[in-house]
Amino acid sequence: MWDINHLFPSSNRGLNELSAGRWRGSTSPLVWFKESQVGAVVRNGVVPEWFHGIISRNMSEELLMSRRRGYFLIRVSESRIGYTLSCR
Repeated sequence: MWDINHLFPSSNRGLNELSAGRWRGSTSPLVWFKESQVGAVVRNGVVPEWFHGIISRNMSEELLMSRRRGYFLIRVSESRIGYTLSCR
């Protein structure tokens, strides 16, 4: 289990990309997640191990590389409103 701080790591490149200017005038995935989804994922301040929040595709690939086939994680999509399933 992760605590809620895991969802918004300050050194994460993905977080910066989700906040970048390309989303001006429309809702970014980061804003969407913070405003409407955190409460659905976080229970008593704890985040399920399979949910990795705001991470990039590259980071998810790195995390899964050392795992056996069948491992997965879910993260906030970088390119659209919604979630992305990454698996090994």
